[in-house]
Amino acid sequence: MIKYTKQNISINDSYIEQNTSWRIVSPLFQSVSIYDGNDKYISDLDKFSKQQKYIFAVGWYRSEVDNGGHDQFFFNSTGIVFQDALDGLKEMGAKDFYEILKDASDRMGNGLSKDRSIRVNCLENENPEFDDLDKKFYELDRKFSLEKFMKDYILRNKDKFYFEGIIEVPVLT
Repeated sequence: MIKYTKQNISINDSYIEQNTSWRIVSPLFQSVSIYDGNDKYISDLDKFSKQQKYIFAVGWYRSEVDNGGHDQFFFNSTGIVFQDALDGLKEMGAKDFYEILKDASDRMGNGLSKDRSIRVNCLENENPEFDDLDKKFYELDRKFSLEKFMKDYILRNKDKFYFEGIIEVPVLT
């Protein structure tokens, strides 16, 4: 069982410069549900900037593909962020990563949906192939770190990431 503690967090210029993109959007992890459908996901994002939304989505995309490929990204609840990840990759200038996700999304065909059950049904019944895209992603990420694209985007838009408040963080034991 993971234990959590409340922590006051101030995301300002100094915090942004010293932390990863994942830590900079940590307030979204406490506030945005990827598990309760698209309406809830959209309403939870209302209090955050477009730029925060994009980093949140691209971060989930990167994390899932790194952990299990595009199949895992679309299979898990995190697949709900696919459109925001596409838009974010495009806006931050990560053209090659955008093309990979666009190709993966196209392969989902009619199974590309914000509804997880539709995505899962497509993966199980249509069995789209992503191995070549996974390989491209990994090679590209080694060569041109997606984290660097994300962090550079944050640095260009610092004021859109400012946050002051209390969040819950896991206690490291």
